[in-house]
Amino acid sequence: MSTESSHSVSIPDSSYECHTIPPKIQHTATVIWLHGIGSSSNDVVPFASRLQEMTQGVEHIKFILPSAHSMTVSAAEYMPAWFDVFSFDFEKPDIVDEEGMRRAGELVGNIIEREEKECGIPRSRIVLGGFSQGSATALVTAIAGTRAIAGAFVLGGCVPYRDKIKEVMSPHAPSLPIFWGHGIKDEVLKIKFSRETAERLAEDLGMPFIAYSGRLGVLENPSDTVAANTTTLESNSSLAAENFSHPGLRFVTYENIAHYIDDLELQDLGIWFRAVLPEEADV
Repeated sequence: MSTESSHSVSIPDSSYECHTIPPKIQHTATVIWLHGIGSSSNDVVPFASRLQEMTQGVEHIKFILPSAHSMTVSAAEYMPAWFDVFSFDFEKPDIVDEEGMRRAGELVGNIIEREEKECGIPRSRIVLGGFSQGSATALVTAIAGTRAIAGAFVLGGCVPYRDKIKEVMSPHAPSLPIFWGHGIKDEVLKIKFSRETAERLAEDLGMPFIAYSGRLGVLENPSDTVAANTTTLESNSSLAAENFSHPGLRFVTYENIAHYIDDLELQDLGIWFRAVLPEEADV
């Protein structure tokens, strides 16, 4: 399959407009990356492009960057959002518009189906994730979807309606590789709260929770090597060797990052992409 030109398109079977960043070689895998609340796909383009440029081994990956609808959020502001929130105090329970999230998940699912039908990319070669509210939408869509995808990633996010994960999770959810990056200086979604929701998610899904400090692969607790399933995937002076494609929630904290995406986080995300979506000659 040939590479494609970068463009914005309106997906025929959904109402989300998507920007695409084409692969540099034959297209054999896809990442769908959802932006945060009040943002758009235009704000994700620099990060996805930067990751693609700085990471060897992801040249076969196409990036799809949808833009959410604009809506009135919290009965106050009109802005792009994947779903409504009833409060910006994210630590409160029951602040999420569950029906809106379900609809968003269906529309994101349409994009996945389009990749399968029109591009020949199976779900096992598709990763879904995002930043902030986008990561919440992606995470629930990946967990609740009736068919498994290659993995999910969370950047500066938390788990929505965390008391209902066991109700919505599909049988395949425990086998999902999850990358979760979070800045210690995040004041929007504070690290303690985010980590607690991530730990509970891993417990509800019945998967390992593996914590890293500063870099993916640098274990917060070196005794966690068994849970981390250490192998010889990657090795250098700052990165421990591990098979990141195995099931588990890998939670990476970054010392000097607030509620934004940093180059160090992009480097780790690129390494994780390379593990869960390795280059293949054909699909």
